[in-house]
Parts: sequence; C-alpha cells; structure tokens
Amino acid sequence: MNDGLWKRRAVIVLALIFLLTGCFARLKAPEINPEMAGFQGMEWDTSLEKLNLKIKGEDKGRGLKWFFPKDKIFLANVPLNEAIYVFEKDKFIAVTGVIKGKEDCQKIKDFLVKRLGKPNQVKGDTCTWTLAYTLVLFSYNPNKQVAILIFRKKEEIKR
Repeated sequence: MNDGLWKRRAVIVLALIFLLTGCFARLKAPEINPEMAGFQGMEWDTSLEKLNLKIKGEDKGRGLKWFFPKDKIFLANVPLNEAIYVFEKDKFIAVTGVIKGKEDCQKIKDFLVKRLGKPNQVKGDTCTWTLAYTLVLFSYNPNKQVAILIFRKKEEIKR
C-alpha cells in the first residue's frame, strides 16, 4: 500500500475516533444518587485552579464566580436549556440548570424522584432533597412552563 495513502487513512481513522468519543462524552448523563458529592465528576470544593476553567462572570462582593459549560448537560434524556457552574471563594459549590416545557420538566422531576427518592420537603411546585453531601432543589413555574434545578454543596453544620 502507498505510504501516503496509509497515512491519510490513519489520520481519518484517528479523527473519527476523536470525534465519536467526544460525542459520547457529551451525551453521558451525570451520576445522580443520594451519595453524590459533586456533579459530573467534579467534587464539591474542588479548586477553580485544579479544574482549569475560564470564568465567564463574577460577583466580587459575594466572592462568586461562574461559567457556562460548552456542552449540553442531559438528565433523563432531557437537555438543560441553560447550565451554570458556580464557585465561591474559588471552590466549586453549585450547578444551576433551567428546563423548559411542561413535559421535559415533568420528566426531570420524575427522574429525580426515581434516583433520589421522595423529596424531603414539598411546597407547591418546589421539591427539595437533602442528601448526604448535596442539596437538590427543583422548582417548577406552571404559568411559564419552566423549572429551575439546583445541585448545591451541603453546608457543614457548625457546632
């Protein structure tokens, strides 16, 4: 076989492998369970420096920084329409997502109940789960058919 043809084929195969693994990585859903201590492999309190992320916004008065992930996040095969990763004092503390549409909001809520169990608290269209290391809040606005979903590091109880 011609050396140049072999090299071109090798480059094409490597490019396809790279593209396909990138696609599968993007579609992988985050692990949601009662023992979760972070989100998508990032543990709560991981330093911004260690994660090597470029911050997109900042509130210096409250010590908050945030960024928007470039890839969509999926839960129960539903994409979060917007997602924001939040850092306080350069430590990872929360993820906030927005879900649009009545059916998608219901799918996410059902998914959370299936994975996390019955909510610890329900007030109208707002459910909260208090997990071992994480607080989860799902709040649906039926008038706008939009929900907000928050995964936040559970604060340690000071004695």
